[in-house]
Amino acid sequence: MVKFKVEVIDNTQGKGKRKWGDINPATGKVEGSYGAGGGIREEDSEITEENGYSNIVILPVGTSPHAYIEARMKEIEQNNSKKG
Repeated sequence: MVKFKVEVIDNTQGKGKRKWGDINPATGKVEGSYGAGGGIREEDSEITEENGYSNIVILPVGTSPHAYIEARMKEIEQNNSKKG
């Protein structure tokens, strides 16, 4: 059985805050902290070799984790069908 665990890594926390949130109609300014982060820092990840994970992959920004997992599953199935 193959298992995957996905965590969103955002090493930009505290830098380059995203410009989105609620627009205050009185001031026209973005309010709220919605753009403050969307993931965890890499050093806070639970996905480590020390925690028993192997084949750890960090995908480039903009890469779909779902598409990556589908491609890996297809590759694993093809390799298994060659063996058996």
